[in-house]
Parts: sequence; C-alpha cells; structure tokens
Amino acid sequence: MNSRGSQSNFIAALGLLGQTKASVDGKGKLVLPILGLNGKPREWVETAPFLWRDAGGHDRLAAKVVDGKIVRFSFDEISPFMVFDRAPWYRNSAWLIPLLCAGVAAFALTALMWPITAIVRRRYGAVLALDPKSFRAYRLSKIASLLILAALGTWALTLTR
Repeated sequence: MNSRGSQSNFIAALGLLGQTKASVDGKGKLVLPILGLNGKPREWVETAPFLWRDAGGHDRLAAKVVDGKIVRFSFDEISPFMVFDRAPWYRNSAWLIPLLCAGVAAFALTALMWPITAIVRRRYGAVLALDPKSFRAYRLSKIASLLILAALGTWALTLTR
C-alpha cells in the first residue's frame, strides 16, 4: 500500500484497487507492475542485499526486511517520503476484492430473482404465503438490495469521473 493517501475516508477504498503486488519470477528476479519509460516492465538487478537497480535506467529500489519478510520498499523515481508498506490482513485486496465481488453478486441475484419469482408465481398461480411481518421483511430485503446496488454503482461512477 502506498504510504501517502487517504486512510480514514471513503476514498481509502480506492487503495484496494491500487495495491502494488511485488513478487519474484521463476528465476528469482524481482517483478513489480511498474513500467519503464518504454512502456515495458522493468528488469531489476540485485546489486546488494535488498537493493536493486533498473537494468534499463538509473533508478534504484530498496526494501526493508523485518523477521525475514519485506515490509516496505521504495524507489528513486518517487518522492523520498513515499514508501510502499505491506498491507495488513484487513486491508489486503487479495481476499477483499473477491469477497466484494461475491457480495455484489449476492445483491444482484437477490434483486434479479425478485421479478423472476413473481413471474413464476403468477404463471403457476402460486401464492406467496407469508404473514404480514414476514412479507414486509421479504419486500424490504429486495428493495434494500436494489438500493445497495444503486449506491455502489453511483459511488463507482463518482470515483471514476
């Protein structure tokens, strides 16, 4: 996660989409999704322990290691006080994005099945046998799923604009 940015407002959710994933390839070379000036992925050459140099340029990348794990890295191209920290488990997009997609899919299926079940009941003459309190909860859950989808869509549209 980038150390500079919103941490306590709704724009902090954009951090889920902007998390940088550092890894190593099959040959043990550092892989970052940061492109060079030519638009191609950079090739990082390790010059010292946890210090790399861009093979096609002059940029350097350094990492801080605690207990054998890289917890922070930064490179020359960005400002000296901006670093990338390891995302804590509760802000890690590796599992939050799939969970968000599953939640949106559940809301979408709830909203989509409302008219479908009404059409099927009408077609076969079935009655929705619910007491008034349960019927109200049934209807409110469908309306809430539509409102939540509308709010998420509006929020996504606002942030992309």
